[in-house]
Amino acid sequence: MGGPVVASRRVIALPSDAEQRQVLLEISRSRTEPASRVERARIILAYLQDPSAYAVARRIGVTQQTVTRCLERAAELGVIEALDDRPRAGRDPVITAAAKTYFAVRIWSAPL
Repeated sequence: MGGPVVASRRVIALPSDAEQRQVLLEISRSRTEPASRVERARIILAYLQDPSAYAVARRIGVTQQTVTRCLERAAELGVIEALDDRPRAGRDPVITAAAKTYFAVRIWSAPL
């Protein structure tokens, strides 16, 4: 009858140039970027070196599903654009940007 059935490995094509790789490298080493951006940059860089979602997941310490989702976003949106969080549902802000600026200026310019 046959041995175990193994699915073929799916390779996700990620077009990137040297400039994008440099940006990814800088973000992956950053201590000031949000942790989610750093993790996604590390995932994409590792995948560009070794196109195996399983190997990347083991190396980075995340699940294979996390790697696959990140790579699919990178293929859809672009390598750098995929690092940012997607907008979430929710209420619109009550305080306008102009009001925030007004109060920020008043607080910083107030005498001590």
